[in-house]
Amino acid sequence: MKRLFWNQLLYLWQIIRFRFICWLSLICFSIIFLSTQLIGSSHTSIFNLFFADTSQGASFNFILWLVYFLIPLLIMLNSFKLLWQTTVMHLRGLQIPPKNFTVVTMLLMGVIAFVYAFVTLLVMLLVTALFKLPSLSFFHLADWQAIPLLFINNFLGIYLTLLLQGTIGKFNSALGLIIPASLLIMTSLLKWQLNPLNCLIIIRFNFPGFLLLLLATLIMVIVYGIIDHFFSVE
Repeated sequence: MKRLFWNQLLYLWQIIRFRFICWLSLICFSIIFLSTQLIGSSHTSIFNLFFADTSQGASFNFILWLVYFLIPLLIMLNSFKLLWQTTVMHLRGLQIPPKNFTVVTMLLMGVIAFVYAFVTLLVMLLVTALFKLPSLSFFHLADWQAIPLLFINNFLGIYLTLLLQGTIGKFNSALGLIIPASLLIMTSLLKWQLNPLNCLIIIRFNFPGFLLLLLATLIMVIVYGIIDHFFSVE
């Protein structure tokens, strides 16, 4: 399993390398640029620009939030389908069980979600310290105490959308992007309490919503595993 993971990670990196570097560089540059515009502000932090509620009156909040959570989908596109098509004969030749590939695929999704959330939040922390911007205040926590919770929250949201993309993309690659993107747009516009992505917007965050996000992610892990088992790409 370990060897399979590293082999598939290498193949995946070859597929997504250009998109990953370009999109991650773009979002990091945007964070740095927007942070320079906030120098001297005593109320608005870079975290508020990307994750706060759009009802605050800043029209670009919706765009920044949406772009942030869309980028992982744009990085991946149909990469896992291509990964399977590229390695399926080799895996069968090695008599590797399909379930191992399913587990590795979900782990790779987790790696992408982890790296993206970690790098972007790290850049936000660095520019906050460098430009002396207001710190993060999140769920009755402030400063460094709030960062781990925000990271876990964002990681789960990104991982959930990647699982949706991977599951739907097995049947239609375009819908694999369109449906998660539509769900993100709906999340930014409607405050539906049963939407598991609702707590990705800071002001809407609450503990029941976080548990719903965690539960939805676990359910999608199971659904992806079942669908991948019965409907693997030939």
